[in-house]
Amino acid sequence: MFNSEVFLTLFDVNSTGNLVAAGDETVRIWDMLTQKEVCQIHDVRGYGQFVPNQDVLAISLYQKIIFFDAPSCTKLREIIVGDISPGYLRFSPNGELLAIAEPTIQKSILVMETATGKTVFQLPIPESSTITRFGGSDSLTFSPDGRYLLLAFSTNGNDKFAGKVRLWQIQK
Repeated sequence: MFNSEVFLTLFDVNSTGNLVAAGDETVRIWDMLTQKEVCQIHDVRGYGQFVPNQDVLAISLYQKIIFFDAPSCTKLREIIVGDISPGYLRFSPNGELLAIAEPTIQKSILVMETATGKTVFQLPIPESSTITRFGGSDSLTFSPDGRYLLLAFSTNGNDKFAGKVRLWQIQK
């Protein structure tokens, strides 16, 4: 089975459940059927997620999102996101939209078209808030039908579990 220690900044399973991505500065892709590592992506410390219904892994890195073919770890393309370093990213359930949050400097969420990188919405993150992971769940997520974007955040820096949720209706 898998026996590798890594400091995780990225962990995700693709929608068919046959590929796992995990890592920090080196992202490793494992094939669940053979239980073997299939490839590595180096020098990409950032957050990441598989594009729904595709074997494509997106990784946020400084001012861009890089898309990789997961079975081969080949770079496919990148989207430049401007003067922000995305801290969180989440695809809509159909994979058409990508929400990225930059919680420290810009304090905003960009919702972009996955195919083109065109910004569809820019949403504010509440002032004096901290985006955190509540109980291990993601702080930024789309509703299952893709109609809403939810952000979990804390306004009490001393208690990361004293949280609030902001909800936006997303219309493409």
